[in-house]
Amino acid sequence: MVKSKILVKLLVLVLIAAFSFPLFVGAAEKELIVYSQKTLDHYFHVALQESVKRAVEEKGYRFEVSVCDFDSARQTNQFLNFVAKNPVAIIANPVDSESLIDAVGIAEANDIPVGVVDNHITGGNIAVTVTFDNYGAGVMAAEEIVKRLEEKYSKAKGVVVNAYGAMSSQAWRLRKEGFEEVMNKYPDIEYVAVPGEGNMATTQNALINAMARYPKIDAVHCPSDSPGRGLIEALKQSGQWKKVGEEGHVIFVTIDGEPVAVENVKEGYFDASIVQDALAYGPVALEVIEKYVLNGKEVPTTGRYTNDKYYWNTAYFEERETGAYLIIPPYVMDSSNIDDPRHWGTIAVEEWGLTYK
Repeated sequence: MVKSKILVKLLVLVLIAAFSFPLFVGAAEKELIVYSQKTLDHYFHVALQESVKRAVEEKGYRFEVSVCDFDSARQTNQFLNFVAKNPVAIIANPVDSESLIDAVGIAEANDIPVGVVDNHITGGNIAVTVTFDNYGAGVMAAEEIVKRLEEKYSKAKGVVVNAYGAMSSQAWRLRKEGFEEVMNKYPDIEYVAVPGEGNMATTQNALINAMARYPKIDAVHCPSDSPGRGLIEALKQSGQWKKVGEEGHVIFVTIDGEPVAVENVKEGYFDASIVQDALAYGPVALEVIEKYVLNGKEVPTTGRYTNDKYYWNTAYFEERETGAYLIIPPYVMDSSNIDDPRHWGTIAVEEWGLTYK
C-alpha cells in the first residue's frame, strides 16, 4: 500500500513537472461528464455507476467511465486522462482517501469541478462530497435489534452476534463503532463480535463458529447485505432459518438495502435492513454541481437538501476540510414500508433490470 502511494505521488509530480499550470488539455468537450469508479465487483457499485450514467445522460451530457479495480495508482492515471479531455465535471468514487489529492489539484487548476461520492478525499478543493452516515447506520441497526429483543423478552437481553466487516474499510469500521455504542448500553445483552471481513464465506464460518460457543443465538447482524448472505447459509445449515413470528426465528438485521434484503424482508426472513441509498450519490452530486458550481455560486455548507424522489427525503450540508459535504441519512426498511417503490434495491432490479449476483 505504501509503495503504491509513493508511485502515485511520483506519477503526479512527473506530470506537474512536465506541464505548467494550467495543463495544455485537448479540445474542450463541454458536453462531457466523466465518472472515476473504483470497482464493479460489488452490486452496490454496479447500481451506483448506473445511477451516475442515467443522471448524466438525462441532463444531455455525454458519459464516460473508468474502472480501476481498487488500484489507486491506476485510478490516478485514469483521472488525469479525464482531466486531459477537459470535461464539464468529474465525479469520483475514490479507492482511498489520499491518492487522488494531487490529481484533484490538477483538475482544479484547469477549472474542472470534482464531485466525490461514497468514499471521501481528505485534501484538495472538492466541489461537493456526497456520502453516507455509516456510524448512524450502525446505531440504527443495533436499535432495531434492541427493539425486537425487548418485544421478545420484555427487556433488552440475549445473545447478539455481529459479523463485522474488514476494519481497513472506514465505512465498516464506523458501522461497527455505531453498532457497539448501542450494544454497550445494555448489560444483559451478550454481545459477540466476530470478524466476517466483508466476505460471504468468512461471514458464514464466523457465525457457525459462534453457534458452537453459543447454542442459543437471539440476533445476528452484518454491516452489508452481500457478505450477510453468509449468515443466511449458516442459519440454514443449522436449521434456524425461520420467518419472523415462527418458533426459533433469529432476529436478522443488515445494512445497505440490496435486492437480497428487499426479497427477504418481503418474504419475512429479515426483520430489517438499514438502507444506504446507492442510487442517490451520483445524481445528487451532479445536481449540486450544476445548480451551484456551473452557475458560479458557492455550494452550501449548512442547511438542508430535500428531494421527494428518495425515501429518505432530507439530507444536510456540512462544512469539512475539503469543502461542502452532503450526508445521506440511513433509514429502516422493514415490513411496514417494504412496498414503497423508492427503495433502491427495488428500482435497480424491477425498473433497471440489474441482475443481482
